[in-house]
Amino acid sequence: MCKTYDLYFSVGFCIIVLLFLFGTNEANAQQNGPDPDSSYVNISSNFDSLYVLFIQDSTFIKAGKNDLLRVEPVEQQIILIPKYAPTISFDNIFEADSIYVVNVQFGLILDEVNPAYKRIESKDGDIGNITPSSLGIGFMDIRTYNRQQFANRHKIEEIDYMSTYLKVNTNTDSFYVQSSNNRNGILRIASGDSILYQPGNRLIRISHPYSKEWSTRKTIEEGKTTVIEHNFDLMEPSIETLSANIATKPHYGSNLFIVSDDDSEIIIDGEEIGSGAVKLNYRTGPVHVSINNSKTGKHAFTDKITNISSEKAVVINAYTKPLRSYSRMYGVFPGASQWYKRQKLKSALISGGFLVLGGITLQRNNLYNQELSEFNRIEKLYSAADTEERALKLGDQLEDQQEVTKRVDNQRIAFFSLTSLLYVFNLYDAFFDVPESGFQEKTDIEFYFQQNSISDQPFTSMTLKYVF
Repeated sequence: MCKTYDLYFSVGFCIIVLLFLFGTNEANAQQNGPDPDSSYVNISSNFDSLYVLFIQDSTFIKAGKNDLLRVEPVEQQIILIPKYAPTISFDNIFEADSIYVVNVQFGLILDEVNPAYKRIESKDGDIGNITPSSLGIGFMDIRTYNRQQFANRHKIEEIDYMSTYLKVNTNTDSFYVQSSNNRNGILRIASGDSILYQPGNRLIRISHPYSKEWSTRKTIEEGKTTVIEHNFDLMEPSIETLSANIATKPHYGSNLFIVSDDDSEIIIDGEEIGSGAVKLNYRTGPVHVSINNSKTGKHAFTDKITNISSEKAVVINAYTKPLRSYSRMYGVFPGASQWYKRQKLKSALISGGFLVLGGITLQRNNLYNQELSEFNRIEKLYSAADTEERALKLGDQLEDQQEVTKRVDNQRIAFFSLTSLLYVFNLYDAFFDVPESGFQEKTDIEFYFQQNSISDQPFTSMTLKYVF
């Protein structure tokens, strides 16, 4: 029985020691609730989480957007280590019974994982060599609250222009407008509604998910309502309307859109996501997209996601099939259209044949000009002959030269005709020949996006249409 108690005591003692050792590394960075005698910091960024390094006591923690990190109420430096952005730092004087909300937006996104982040993830205990960079900060703001203010911070209006409004009249029931308040970002309002807007000379952007973005610059006068009007040219969603459009991200609830051919598989970071077109809410950092099409092969596309509220969604044009219009345009250059349509052998034959035949045609043309000059020279001598004997001799030379000139001329015409026929065939092929993959057709983006929104449960639907 005593041995059992000894065993329990030993296990308990070990657990206490481990908790103590673990706590010395992160005790100042993670608490269940605010302590009135302590100072706290909340890091909000365009990353879901990042490592926070406290220089004063060399402790660090992986913190999320809603985490409160306890700091010593003194002046100290804090280093932020995101996954796909440069390491940065900031200095601040922390006071007791205060909560500091740090809103930092990383504007520079790296192609690979931050080396310092990778070191910490690999449990490398040496953090003394982690140094911040002067790059990467797109925006940083530090606000100080007491505990009550922190609890109600989202209810506090953070703007001081309560009587300045922007009113927009459009031909749609609702639309999206970029707010002058960084916290609100992009707002959806109804036509004829007004929103608070910061006074000054402002670039105002409004957009509809089925139209291109429209912008205008206006002077917003303090204490007044500024009215603007615009009629949207509505159309089906496309690559053009999705990309340069502030409405895309809030309307579809996604920050990454990939549009490809209907029969193409879309793979992101090695994982098959779907086909045709997909919309995703993707993490901050680089995105590597692979398109697998049975006719056109594999293609790679890369881009970067910032997740900054004021920026537009990332739209990747991942079509892999050729456009009919481009095929015809490239037909001006022999072989270019065929190369564009991935008909490499045909392209080589047409371009090579055109160069060879064209080269021979030019050579025959130069030779013809030389022979014709010789014929004209002899003809002049024949016309100026002062004796019958000389006239007979020059006459024979003139007949021989005439045959040579005619033969070279026939060759020139023949090669020119062949070159012209090949060029005509090249144009015909560029305009009418369809590649094995077929030409690019407009993907029904709305169909795929609605399909992505449907639950995993299978169902059958039917639409009946009556004409009265």
